[in-house]
Amino acid sequence: MKFIVFAVFALLAVCLAVPTEREVLETIYDSMGGADWTISTGWMTDADICTWYGVMCNNGVVTYLTLDNNNLVGSIPDDIQYLTFLKSLYMRNNTVEGTIPDGICSLSNLQYLNLVNNYITGEIPQCICNLDQIKYIYLSQNMLEGAVPDCSEGEYDVEIPLYSLIEMHVDCNYLDGELSLYFLSLPYLKEIYTFCTELACVEEYEILLGLGYRCTETEAYCEICLKVPILPHCAPYVVYSETCGKYYPIEPPVNPSPPTDSHCNIIVE
Repeated sequence: MKFIVFAVFALLAVCLAVPTEREVLETIYDSMGGADWTISTGWMTDADICTWYGVMCNNGVVTYLTLDNNNLVGSIPDDIQYLTFLKSLYMRNNTVEGTIPDGICSLSNLQYLNLVNNYITGEIPQCICNLDQIKYIYLSQNMLEGAVPDCSEGEYDVEIPLYSLIEMHVDCNYLDGELSLYFLSLPYLKEIYTFCTELACVEEYEILLGLGYRCTETEAYCEICLKVPILPHCAPYVVYSETCGKYYPIEPPVNPSPPTDSHCNIIVE
């Protein structure tokens, strides 16, 4: 009988096992095309994970993951929630697809979230309101749809949803509806960008945030931002020429001949 009880508990322990930080990073590597990353020094080796490219630690635990401009593809795995002490997540300027996983909402220490210029679809998850330590949310230039979550609705695991928020950029997406006035109750809020979306401008934000609130932009600018050369996405790929250097073409190249200066659009710095 004792053996049976022990076996049951052993099985439960295996089933409920939480992956280690190394295992989570390995999952990110496998899920996001790590074999083809521009830089992947240290990844999938026996080296200390704190020495892996883009990984920074504090007291031996992962606190920063910075993989900007690194040819990431695929979607962010939900297991990212097990990087319990993560403070900063940067995956700008890649080809990240899929939705924002609910696992990100479990990162209770997260302060910086930057997923700008990817192919992320779906809605901004309502559970993002649980991030009461988050200071900066940058989701510009993706393919997000629906409304921005209203944190005054629903029940959350924190006393004041998004309490620490300073800046939120959701411009150049396919969002719609109206921004909740809830954000105006946040004590540290300084900046919100919603231009080049279908989100309605809200006068209260214009009054209280002034230049920190950008809800409109010229039609020409938005046409560039939401141009569809391959997929609905701002700057979907980079072209290089001796004349222009690296730049984002507004229109796909018609022929392989080198462009002139007049064809250089958004320069990559």
